Amino acid sequence: MPTTPHRPARWLIIALTALLCLSALVPSAARADTNLEIGGAARVAYANGDDVRLRAAPGYDADVLMLVPEGTTVDVLDGPLWAPDGSAWYNVAVWGEGGFMAADFLAVGDNAPDTDAFDAAAVTATASTAVTTTALNLRSGPSFADAVLLVMPAGATVSLTGSASNGFLGVIYNGRAGWAYAAYLQTGSPGGNPGSGSGTASVTSALNLRAGPSVGDAVLLVMPAGSTVTLTGQSANGFVSVSYNGTAGWAYAAYLSTSGAPSPSPSPGPTTGTATTTTSLNLRAGPSLGDAVLTVMPAGATVGLTGSAQNGFYPVTYGTLSGWAYGSYLNIGGSGVPKPSPPPSGGSSIVWPFEAGAEWYISQGYNGSSHYNSGSSYQYYYSFDLARRDGSTAGQAVLSPVTGTIRWIDESTGGMSIDLGNGYAVAFFHVTLASGLAEGQTVYQGQYMGYVSGPGGQGFRGFPHIHLTVWQTNDGGNWSRIAIPFTGAFAIQGQSFPDIGGYNQHYGTSIWR
Repeated sequence: MPTTPHRPARWLIIALTALLCLSALVPSAARADTNLEIGGAARVAYANGDDVRLRAAPGYDADVLMLVPEGTTVDVLDGPLWAPDGSAWYNVAVWGEGGFMAADFLAVGDNAPDTDAFDAAAVTATASTAVTTTALNLRSGPSFADAVLLVMPAGATVSLTGSASNGFLGVIYNGRAGWAYAAYLQTGSPGGNPGSGSGTASVTSALNLRAGPSVGDAVLLVMPAGSTVTLTGQSANGFVSVSYNGTAGWAYAAYLSTSGAPSPSPSPGPTTGTATTTTSLNLRAGPSLGDAVLTVMPAGATVGLTGSAQNGFYPVTYGTLSGWAYGSYLNIGGSGVPKPSPPPSGGSSIVWPFEAGAEWYISQGYNGSSHYNSGSSYQYYYSFDLARRDGSTAGQAVLSPVTGTIRWIDESTGGMSIDLGNGYAVAFFHVTLASGLAEGQTVYQGQYMGYVSGPGGQGFRGFPHIHLTVWQTNDGGNWSRIAIPFTGAFAIQGQSFPDIGGYNQHYGTSIWR
């Protein structure tokens, strides 16, 4: 609103008029900073730790372009601009993307509240080091606009320097000084791990055995859930040294349990003959998910078996290629894993739509920034966005979470709806879909459906992720859609996610398949 100077002789009338105008235009939240410098910078603030929505136009009903973390620095292009509901907005740019952000969540200079995840003085009084809880940027300064010096792996130990600003802490990692976002630093040891003692432990979820104590070290093999490892006495960065079936390495302690460790299942003996793939299946250079993919074998392909299984993988030949294939998706002599039957009328078991062996997390949960219900066809309140912790989401294989019939495919969103045939459907989006998929085609749980889109890919929206939704429907998820939570018959691999109330529910939850 313009602030034209007025003559003193009419000061009372002008003041009352201005007061009435302001009361009609200014949002009820008085914290909004509407004095941002055009061409300058501002900081995302006042969000209580939540992400803030960047929208395509001024107004709370405009399309959401992306989620921006609190503490992020943005460039101010224009404003304030007033939406019809009286809310104030600024045209801003962040990470090369232009859009509009509510003035209620922008602050200039020292007006922004302190958003440090914890007080630096209190931390350094009791601790001199911290551990990264996820892959984390080491930056040259205390803001998201500062250059990334390197990426520290999850579980890395950093030294705290005692400095804090804008939610960042000054740290030293491997001799390199910089700044790290405090929300992803932990000063205590992860709970529930076996420590650096001796004895045995049980693997609670499929887990990488690595050559060293960080996620940057090579994956030697993947240990299946329920297998037993021997603890060999060393600990570093949240990892412990172990021995598994004669191979020594390091495993992330959070996924090991020292209580009631079961004995590992015996590996199958030598196998020869042929087998049939039950779904599109990777042929890998070695017996682990960390090995390179040589080719993708189509469902129904015949392979030759050439030896014993290792880590659940069989050595096979396919055409002129030799490699390894995961045994769960091989039908061996009629006694292997056949194609699943269509889902029962009582519901369908849903699995995570990605390969095992790496940590994923929920990057947006129920009632998140773009997860809400708006009309009969936009039903996304109970939805999850899924991404990998190590940041390598783009290009990862996407597997069908259910068995059913493709109701529709939309390449513009990189998505499809899969009709379960029982009054429910599951949809996913932001995937560069595999060739050969078509409406009316039956797909099977675990079938290769494509890969997570990166910039320029089908349905890419700001950052690589998989969007997953389940609907109650009477037309396979075409126009009839009622969003429901992942609970009961629709719990994902037995993991239930009820509505717990609030914004962005289950955000940050770690997932291992």
